[in-house]
Amino acid sequence: MKSTSGNRTVRVLQQCMFAMFFLLASQSSFAAGKTSGLIHLPIDGRPPIPTAINWSAELLNAANAALAAKNPPAAAMPSATTWVGTNFSRHHIIPQQYLQALVGLSQAADSDIADTDANKLALQAALRKIRYPSAAPLLTGMVWAPVNLFEGPVGFLRSDEPGNDFELNKPRSFDEKRWNALRNVVDVMTVLEFSNQGTEFTVSAQTLNARGGLAKLTAAVVDLAKYTQANPVPIHRFANADWVDGRSLSAINLQDLVGFSNSLIVTDSLVASKKNAYRLKLKNER
Repeated sequence: MKSTSGNRTVRVLQQCMFAMFFLLASQSSFAAGKTSGLIHLPIDGRPPIPTAINWSAELLNAANAALAAKNPPAAAMPSATTWVGTNFSRHHIIPQQYLQALVGLSQAADSDIADTDANKLALQAALRKIRYPSAAPLLTGMVWAPVNLFEGPVGFLRSDEPGNDFELNKPRSFDEKRWNALRNVVDVMTVLEFSNQGTEFTVSAQTLNARGGLAKLTAAVVDLAKYTQANPVPIHRFANADWVDGRSLSAINLQDLVGFSNSLIVTDSLVASKKNAYRLKLKNER
């Protein structure tokens, strides 16, 4: 029969061996670089949208029908593209400033995240797969990545406009897998407490590098890249059934956004009475 002290010694040795094994097995999850203080990621102005990105045919056709229904003189009927450009936006699910933070991480100084770090290299590769496919700089390509965008009324017309925060409600016709892949990136960035300081993001070097945070974030971005590669989707097109007029709970009617000045349709202003009128339809609404 073994002594109590002998059993205790065996248990201590087993615990030490397990701890050593866990440390060696998990080292690949830890980023090399700074492990204390803050990592600073600058925020630039939003880059202009690439000129090759166009409004969807569905939205332009709906706009043409709404404009024609107002019976303007033939010579005065405005271009659907011009009218849509005033009343609609491409909305970001992951805010564009957070996308800038992802690009900043992939380009972080070696002192913050080592250039030889496997997670940093995987993040760089994933961003190149997600970005808008053009010769535009990576920052522009990421901010205007089609997988992250959907067409809808401009913020002036929305009561649920998130501003610089994450989009909370999924458009009804938006693919669930696409939404989940985007939201996974959002959730990890939230847990890692990326802090928006206005001109820069800050994130704890300890959380990111010493506790495997970069590995978790990279995994989420890689999953989004895999979705993007398997489903080369365009910007999600406008569907009026995704939206409701919050005052009547009826689907959005583009004719209500057609404004007049001296009996002519105007394209350079918004209908003031429709401020904050529209929102995405909620899950429990028919």
